[in-house]
Amino acid sequence: MVEKKRQIIEAAMKCFAERGYRGTSIQDIADALGIAKGSLYFYFKSKEDLLVSICKLHFERMFKDFRAIMEDPGISPRDKLVRQIVLHYTHFVRYGDFLKMLLQERFEFNDEIHQTMFTLRSYSLIENQKCIVELYGEEVAPYAFDAATIFNALIGGYMGYLVKEQLKLDFEKLALFMVDRLEDVVRGMVSRQTEPIMKADEIRQFEAQNGPCGYKLKVGVAEEIQAIRDLADTLDLKPGKLEELNSTLQVLEAEFEKPEPQVVLVKGMLALLKGLKQPKLKKPIANIEAYL
Repeated sequence: MVEKKRQIIEAAMKCFAERGYRGTSIQDIADALGIAKGSLYFYFKSKEDLLVSICKLHFERMFKDFRAIMEDPGISPRDKLVRQIVLHYTHFVRYGDFLKMLLQERFEFNDEIHQTMFTLRSYSLIENQKCIVELYGEEVAPYAFDAATIFNALIGGYMGYLVKEQLKLDFEKLALFMVDRLEDVVRGMVSRQTEPIMKADEIRQFEAQNGPCGYKLKVGVAEEIQAIRDLADTLDLKPGKLEELNSTLQVLEAEFEKPEPQVVLVKGMLALLKGLKQPKLKKPIANIEAYL
């Protein structure tokens, strides 16, 4: 992310947290930065666009850090469960005032933010289900999705104390406590031969229609598109080519927001990006192609 955009986002988060979203104007944010009001509109179309960008950035950072933990083969399944709890609480405490403002003002998220949040939750459910099976063995497989759902609910339950009440808790101690409670739940279901609520056949049918628990890789695509946009100022492009780049990225974003992106159109947009012949863009372009 370009430095100026990062500074605007940080200043806006502070203003929103202190004054509330509705109580903060674009002028307030500009004054906090000591810049002209018009400069903000170069990066964001409106105050709502700025807030959406902040929320999107927050959840995408969460997703990226969470994925790094879950996809690290050097971390044991139990440690993955522990570390993700610490990660969740660290993120939410760090941005506690801002998140509290969102809860108080009942801000309505747009479809893009809902998709990002849904993707994070779906990915979390899938990966925790895998950890639970790896940790406790195949005998718990029929109950793994139920156990993962209960585990995620435990994380959310304690989150309220941190965000709303702003209690100070030992995250490591709490994480170990919660993973032990997860074991109690798993062992209890196995010993009682409890009938699963989230049954394997139903999960497979849902996955066939929506991908694994509705999980789609759109967040990853969004990260790559944003990476290209952030690089724009560092590229040796004439104004006309820079405008072409921005238009191409807008088309890609719109296409990947659809349930089924048009592959031909996406490939055409990627061909335009390749035609700019910018070495810095090779990696993000290749990563987007990998999602097709």
